[in-house]
Amino acid sequence: MRRASPPARRLGRARGLPNGKFQVAIGTGSARERLGEFVDEREAAEAYDARARELGHHAWCNFDEDDLA
Repeated sequence: MRRASPPARRLGRARGLPNGKFQVAIGTGSARERLGEFVDEREAAEAYDARARELGHHAWCNFDEDDLA
């Protein structure tokens, strides 16, 4: 049986909530760190990227550092 295509990537691994906000978290070792809820999906993605860079993760980021300037 053939596997389905992966879903389209969303910004910042953000998850849409029923209240219209976006929730984002990042894995830190064996735990998940919740970064909060954001009104804008781009804002959530920027928070994810900033925390990933602080942690020194080789994580997939949404934006190059130049895009955030």
